[in-house]
This record gives sequence, structure tokens and C-alpha cells, in this order.
Amino acid sequence: MNRGSRLNFACSLHDIPPSPNCHAIVNRSSSKFSPRSGSLDTIPQVCENVIVDKEHLASICAHLCSQLKIIVDLLTDFAADVCDESESARSLLHELEEKVLPFLVKLEIEMAASEKLIRVNIDTARINETKVDWLLKFNKYELEMRDMLVILSGAIYEDLERVLSLRHRGCSGVTFKQESIACLRHMKNDTNRLHKQIKLEQMVPIY
Repeated sequence: MNRGSRLNFACSLHDIPPSPNCHAIVNRSSSKFSPRSGSLDTIPQVCENVIVDKEHLASICAHLCSQLKIIVDLLTDFAADVCDESESARSLLHELEEKVLPFLVKLEIEMAASEKLIRVNIDTARINETKVDWLLKFNKYELEMRDMLVILSGAIYEDLERVLSLRHRGCSGVTFKQESIACLRHMKNDTNRLHKQIKLEQMVPIY
């Protein structure tokens, strides 16, 4: 699947039309988009008395991991095109800001809502309940995904944006950092591993 196909697929999954107000959503110009904060003020409220079962929570985590895999592949494709200089900087920058960024924002919103759901269920569970074990495991998976999203929407996105913005202004010799490329390779392996772990945990019976 090439970059264009990935973009169309990603947008169709989230039903995100390209938006001219994209930067206003995350306010990148003032306070940088920071998924690490996991702000709950901007996400759909999760009812605090919602009790989630293991199968449902596993499906949520598997969905988030699948979305994370898509964005890792998408940014890897972008990095390759940036390094090859096979397309105009203006075109790539437009796609990055109008299609990739909204996908990252949507994933952040979904992840923050899921994190709140897990926290609520952990906080309301009794220490001797068996569900505490799998709640903590899924919480660990969420933390791993959060760390990856922080890097993707932070260092990786900003490096791509920096290179393309400078090239669009006529600066030559600006390249994507090699450590960013290596990081994307590691993330591809990490998301594959994490997705398998989530699926395996989903199959473990509850006693």
C-alpha cells in the first residue's frame, strides 16, 4: 500500500475530512500538541460507573494498536518520500498538515478516552478481584502506546514538518534525521509485538 492509499484508508477509518482548522484544533502555534498530557477536558466524557469487560477492553486496545500501526507505516512512507525528494515539499507538507495531523489528533482523543476508562475501572475494583490483573496488563499496553504516540506526534512529526517547511521556503540540503528513521523502524516492530500481546491476552480465559 503506497502513501496515498494509506492516507485515504486512514481518513476513511476515522471519517476525518481535511480541515483548514486543523492547527486550531491542537493549537500547535502556541502550546504544542502534547499527547503525554492525555488531557481529559477535550475528550468525550466516559461515564464513571461504566464497568468494562475484558473482551470489550481488549477490542478497544486492539483497535488503538491497529491505528498506531497505520500511522507508523504512514509516517515511514512520508519519511521515505522526504528523503528521496520524489515529490514537491509543498505537496507533502499539505498532506502532512491536512491529513496526517487530524489522524494523530483523533487517535489522541480515542487513546485518552480509553485511558480514562481503564483508570476508572482500576480505581473502582477491589484488590482481590481477578479483573485487576487484566486491567493492569491492558493499562501497561496503553502506556506503551501512549509513549509511541508522544514520539510520533512530537519528534517525528515535527522533524518532517521542519524539513518540508524549510524546503518549501527554498532551503536546500535539509534532511530528515537518521535517528527518526531508526525510531520508526523500531516502532513498526513494537506495534506488531504489542498487537500480538493484546490478542493473546484477549484469549486468556477468566476464572
